[in-house]
This record gives sequence, structure tokens and C-alpha cells, in this order.
Amino acid sequence: MSNVAAIKMKDLCWSCKQEIYEKDYFCHYCDAVLPGETKNVFETLGVKPSFDIDRNKVEKLYFSLQQRLHPDNFIGLTPLEIQFSEQHSAAVNNAYTVIKDPLQRAENLLAVNGIKIPKDKSIQDADLLMEIMEVREKLAKSNGLTEIEKIANAVEQDFNQYLNELSDEFANNNFIKACKILTRLIYLQKILDECFQKEREC
Repeated sequence: MSNVAAIKMKDLCWSCKQEIYEKDYFCHYCDAVLPGETKNVFETLGVKPSFDIDRNKVEKLYFSLQQRLHPDNFIGLTPLEIQFSEQHSAAVNNAYTVIKDPLQRAENLLAVNGIKIPKDKSIQDADLLMEIMEVREKLAKSNGLTEIEKIANAVEQDFNQYLNELSDEFANNNFIKACKILTRLIYLQKILDECFQKEREC
């Protein structure tokens, strides 16, 4: 068993050997950095699991954590402390990236509530499949930047509408409906990316 695993199992600070009552980044007794715990992205940043977020608050929490956890702050300390800081810093960076993105945030919020988006790339919803095929056909036949922008604007309008619906479903804890809307949003985002790629090629 590794030293890190042993420390986690004992719930003792590796430095001062005091009991750790809360899962935190630092020991409340000696302020030593603690080993990483398995957390979801919301726990990592210390924000309530929610689709609607205060972006300014999230940003402040992120920079506050990175100010304390960045590996540069642990230069000259023990290899264990450097290892812990690197783990925490990477986890905080990832959590911030995920929470800033509405689709990734929604997917992680569903996971917190026990629902996972299928990794199968095929579209099971017949109506959604037809919709996506029709838009992609229009995009394939489009000629010139004006036509591409028209398609992109229409898709973006749909995207924003469904994003608002997704927020409502999360607010009402309708996670199954939220999952279906998120699946649609993921494909709409792919079409938007295809539109932007074709715009760059014009």
C-alpha cells in the first residue's frame, strides 16, 4: 500500500498526525497541504452543484484556490507536498474549465445526480436525427459566407432556446428531461462548430 493511500485511510494529517475532520486542501492544525480526495468538479471548487452559477463567484474561488495551491508555492518543500499541490492544482484547473462550459457543467451535474450521458455517438431520437440531417444537408449545399452565417444564426438561436429550457429543467430537478435536452444541445454545438469551420474555409 502506498503512503498516500495509507494517509487517506487513516484520516490523519501526514505532517502533524492530527485527525482530519473535514475533507479540505490544508490541515486545520498545521496548515500542511493534504493528499487529494476524489471529488466532483463542484466540490473541487467549493460551489453548490447547480446549473445556474455566479460566474464572478466561481472565478474568485478559482483564483483564490490556485493562489494557495499552485506548485510554485511549494518549491523547496518535500516531494510529497509538491505532489499533493500538483494534484490539487490540476484538479482545480479542470473543475474551473468544466464549470465555465454550460454543456460540460450540465453533464457533470447530471452525473452528480446519478445520470450519465450515453457515450454512444448514434442519435436515438428520430426527430433529433432528422433535424440534424436536414441542417447538415443545408450546410453542405450552402454557397458563400452569407448562407453559412444564416444557418449558423438559426442554429445558435435554437441552441440558446434549449439552453434556457435546460436551466428550467435543472431548476425543477427534472433530470431525465434535462438529459434529453443536453443531448440535443451537444449535437447543436457540433453543427455550430461545423458552421464556424466552413466559415473559416470561405
